[in-house]
Amino acid sequence: MTVWNWTKRRGNCWKSRFNNHAWRAGKFDVIPVRRCGWGIKMIPKNRWEWYGFSGHFCCGQWCRFHMTTKIGKFVISTVGKFVHPRNSGASEKTESDYMIENPNGEQIGYGRFYETMVFRAGKKCVSNGCNCGQPKIASNELDTMGYNDAGSATRGHLSMCNKWAKKQ
Repeated sequence: MTVWNWTKRRGNCWKSRFNNHAWRAGKFDVIPVRRCGWGIKMIPKNRWEWYGFSGHFCCGQWCRFHMTTKIGKFVISTVGKFVHPRNSGASEKTESDYMIENPNGEQIGYGRFYETMVFRAGKKCVSNGCNCGQPKIASNELDTMGYNDAGSATRGHLSMCNKWAKKQ
């Protein structure tokens, strides 16, 4: 149980949910800090786990841009710069020509070339020959955001990581 300084202002939401007698008697282990806006705890960045594969999107193997981060019980995945095999022509020269004409690749959703999605983390990968440890997706998307360039996608991924690190 965390020891809190009783002289600090606790906010009205604390008073509406608990009474002083019950709290001082030790019947509660957690103060509802999220609703008050003070004392929010965040998973530190040195405990974030980064992976080199796309975490979502059925065509993720054809995305040239991907970031996947596990933060606590959530997986944040960003993919983009999608180049479908029909555009690569099975040669690096054809793909290079396509990427010069279309620097962001194909759209992966309506009006966006990059997207970030958040999911609940499942069990880690232990497949033969891989064993990368990347968690599987265990839910539908919890949050999503779309972008149209790699810089915005990178900043958006980090912003989403910070947002969900606070929700632990």
